[in-house]
Amino acid sequence: MDEHHQGKGLAKLVLPILLEKLYKDYAVDKIFLSVYETNELAIHLYEKLGFKFNGELDINNERVMVKSRS
Repeated sequence: MDEHHQGKGLAKLVLPILLEKLYKDYAVDKIFLSVYETNELAIHLYEKLGFKFNGELDINNERVMVKSRS
């Protein structure tokens, strides 16, 4: 996201809608994402949304998080 739009709470509003759309439209039970360990704000948001670290790293050395459909 462009840095001019960061910190305004937009992800907090949009991500739950996006997640539900992914579950519905793609009939998936899990959603994965990756995040740099230093991005504490994003990690906090993802954890609030139910994502948990799975112990893996992606090809960019980012930590992988997963959320199971509730």
